[in-house]
Amino acid sequence: MFTRVDDRLHDHPKFLKCSLSARGLWITALSWVGDKLTDGFVPHSCLGRLGARKRDADRLVEAGLWERGECDGEPGYWFHDFEDWNKAATHAEVRKRAGQNRSRVLKHRTRRSVVYKQRTPQPTVTGTTPADWSTPEDPRCRDHAKLPREHVPACRACGQARQWFTQQAMAEKQARHDAIASCEYCDDRGLATTQDTAGNDVLIRCSHNGPLPIIPAPEPVVHNPPPPEVRAWFDRQHSTRQPVVVHSASME
Repeated sequence: MFTRVDDRLHDHPKFLKCSLSARGLWITALSWVGDKLTDGFVPHSCLGRLGARKRDADRLVEAGLWERGECDGEPGYWFHDFEDWNKAATHAEVRKRAGQNRSRVLKHRTRRSVVYKQRTPQPTVTGTTPADWSTPEDPRCRDHAKLPREHVPACRACGQARQWFTQQAMAEKQARHDAIASCEYCDDRGLATTQDTAGNDVLIRCSHNGPLPIIPAPEPVVHNPPPPEVRAWFDRQHSTRQPVVVHSASME
């Protein structure tokens, strides 16, 4: 577990009262309690292991950085306000177990990926650019080109393929803008006005390849008369239709 040290410790009045050996004991003991998860307790028997003497601990007590006490019947020293600046041991244990669980899940996923790769033969992919084996909607690297989408892991090469498609799209867009800017026939939208064979103005998409072409005029619509038997049937229907007489009410 990591323990915290204030960046203003070098100028703290309590710290300045201590000798260099006492300061070294405070820093070393802080690392020790963080490793052993003692919640800030330093046993008296550990002073020699930490390379310090009792007088160094006494100076820390006199300065107010440590407090004398005991833990489970063993005499020692407590860091002053340790839990105000550092996490308790129970919190560290929870984080440790969570990290172990994450590692276990990651190993399980890696094992499943390895088993899938061993059981599934990789198809042969040919080509030199990502466009040869993938699409802008689903960019892939060469190794993951033919895998099902749900089996594609997080891959740096796939990200590079996505970046390649983005750069190609930007290059094509810039090329279109340059062609429109250098063309003398079309407007800013790439549209140009030409004529058809009948002399009518026609708006077309400019190809920027030279003079505008002449568009064939659409063929006129020819209305063919109905066949004679159909015309005779309509005439009979019209001749037999009775006129409608509307009687208006007289006003008295």
